Amino acid sequence: MAVDARGGHSPPEGDTIVDPSKYAVAAAPDRYLGLIRVVTVSRPRIGLVAVRAGEQRRGIARALLAHALGTLHRSGFAAAWTEVHESNQAASALFEDIGARPMSSNLELVR
Repeated sequence: MAVDARGGHSPPEGDTIVDPSKYAVAAAPDRYLGLIRVVTVSRPRIGLVAVRAGEQRRGIARALLAHALGTLHRSGFAAAWTEVHESNQAASALFEDIGARPMSSNLELVR
């Protein structure tokens, strides 16, 4: 598995939401396995971590988070925030395992 932060495409003409530089993907030689999106408003926000259903529970989300958090740390950011729905037990466990703390109904990740 490789993590690629290049994005791989350009946004469609007039698209102001999609910015490939905000994404990193985990890929096998023949397919994408998962992706992560991090944007910075006042502080970095992990807005998406996704892994194909058949590829889950193999450490891909953890690798994507490690890549994104390492990049943020090298850029001078000590914390990131995200939202995990309380019914998503797997995501909650993953984020808590890497140090996120529940903040009301959200988790705050400080690394």
